[in-house]
Amino acid sequence: MWALSLAAALWIGGRLQHDDGPRVEAARPLARTEPAAPQATPQARDAAGAAEIRAIVRDELARRLPDPRPPSTDADAIAVAAERAPEPAPMTGELAARAEEVSRLLDRAIGAGRWAPEDRRRFAGATGELPPPVVIELERRLHVAINRGTVAIVDGIPPFGPPVQAP
Repeated sequence: MWALSLAAALWIGGRLQHDDGPRVEAARPLARTEPAAPQATPQARDAAGAAEIRAIVRDELARRLPDPRPPSTDADAIAVAAERAPEPAPMTGELAARAEEVSRLLDRAIGAGRWAPEDRRRFAGATGELPPPVVIELERRLHVAINRGTVAIVDGIPPFGPPVQAP
């Protein structure tokens, strides 16, 4: 039986080698023809319109956006920063007292090594009207202590933000 299979395989293989099936010839590239003269097409008009639109958009953006290039000198950088940064409003005596109260709250929490829900409520109540840069600096002090591992959050809720009601 194996001899018959071997003979059949050899015969089929021989037939495949002698098969003169269809041959594929390489196609010759067609000659390219160029148009005799450029014609004014709608595409050409659209291209001019697109260039005009781009120029208009660039002009409008240049008028509305600040110069993206960095200032050339340090004096220029200070002048640009002074122009962009608004003057901070002076803190009143009441706001300074609130900031001092919050600072003492943070000192106590950092000294105790824990930040509890009542600390969060007191912090939120006392910082409500403080200027954002002052609040950010106070929050930073606690964040640094938490990141160093010297303060643990008692309830696992983020240390700042809106008060969270217990379920």
